[in-house]
Amino acid sequence: MGLHFRSMPICVLSPARSNLYRVYNFSQILLASLSMSGFQPVHYVPASRQAQMLAMPVKRILAVPHRKAGGTNHWCLYLSSSSTSSVRIDCQPSHTVPSSVLRGGSKANLIISELPYEISTDAQAQFVLDVAPGLSVGQVWGEITRYGWAS
Repeated sequence: MGLHFRSMPICVLSPARSNLYRVYNFSQILLASLSMSGFQPVHYVPASRQAQMLAMPVKRILAVPHRKAGGTNHWCLYLSSSSTSSVRIDCQPSHTVPSSVLRGGSKANLIISELPYEISTDAQAQFVLDVAPGLSVGQVWGEITRYGWAS
């Protein structure tokens, strides 16, 4: 398929009270999240549209930083179907389930949301990843999770 995300840094996480930042990719975060039985890291919004979201075509992928408090930022992937629709993949800390990777951190929730726009208005920049024609959200999600699920 030509999409390989396993070495692409997606989320930058840092422990509270530290100036040190570590970069993790979605596969590392997902694998760590799945290692605790009962923890469900993936959430579709709305849940009732999961199948429709996964079937949506992807015309391009946008890696987008959003400004956060304290001069930091937060990155999301927007799988764009058109200028008026996309699916956002957003990695957020659970704040309740301790991390097995990052001391002082928490396991991640991966929120997959259907949006009636291409990117959020608070985007600080956008970095376009061109994709092969005929790609679907489900295929991109499969590439992101392939190595985390298989381990």
